[in-house]
Amino acid sequence: MADARRPLGDTPRTPRLGIKTAWRDVAAMATLAEKHGATVLEYQMLPGDIEYRKQEVFDAFLPYRGRFELRVHQPEAFEHGGKLHFLDPSSPDPAKRGDSAAFLAECARFAMELRAKALIFHPGGVWRDGEVGGSPGLLRESLSDMPKHVKLLLENMPHFYETRSLPGTPPGNSPAGFRTPSGLKHVDDLVDGYVLDISHAYLAVPRGSEAVVHAFVRELGARIVHVHANGSRGGVGCAGEGTPFSDSDYGADLVRSVLSGVSPDAVVVPEIKDGHHEGGRKFDEGLAFLRALSFW
Repeated sequence: MADARRPLGDTPRTPRLGIKTAWRDVAAMATLAEKHGATVLEYQMLPGDIEYRKQEVFDAFLPYRGRFELRVHQPEAFEHGGKLHFLDPSSPDPAKRGDSAAFLAECARFAMELRAKALIFHPGGVWRDGEVGGSPGLLRESLSDMPKHVKLLLENMPHFYETRSLPGTPPGNSPAGFRTPSGLKHVDDLVDGYVLDISHAYLAVPRGSEAVVHAFVRELGARIVHVHANGSRGGVGCAGEGTPFSDSDYGADLVRSVLSGVSPDAVVVPEIKDGHHEGGRKFDEGLAFLRALSFW
């Protein structure tokens, strides 16, 4: 019996895979990528990489330049005035917003030097009790003068935000405008596409919602050119973000539905929390899960 989802005359596709890596473990992650036929490295920039380790980063990725496409993910924090600060291009504080926009531009310049194809960035705007958060309008201000050294890809956020790079900082809240496709569309003309983090979309509300995931695909569609594919568990806060697919409220059907509706050239990366530990065991399992999917 024919599959009702399959368009007549079409053949199923498989994901274009990538893997996350820091510069120190690129050799191990590249080996895992090749094992699964992944062709993209998503370099997770860490605080201090630009400030102190540019040459080490450049040298680490140089041997893989001809074997993989490189995309860069911004660091969560950066050093300014001898202290670490949250990278927040939509902060309501003009000074913090300006410093963050300037550093984000530095990230784009360094990505270009690495011959990366894109820079993935977060919208910021995180607020805590008693504070005011950011907004798409403030993000527009930061992006309006952003140099286009590489393509800029904006990632959606969950309802909470755990600032792991700044120890002692309690989790905050992401503005509603950065948790929904309609909010991200306010800067559509200033970015080159979007990163859909499936877990972030599911956790746009505390208990989790597949409807939000479907809304991103429906409203942004082919503008989604990069996917962070991961599991989620609603109702447990930060602990439910980016879980393995084996420990998730949803499974292959939702992921397959997402991949069927985004750009046909989208890169799919299993962004599973602490997936690089134990030699990348969770990344290995995630890539195997994704490689087994087929969709139309």
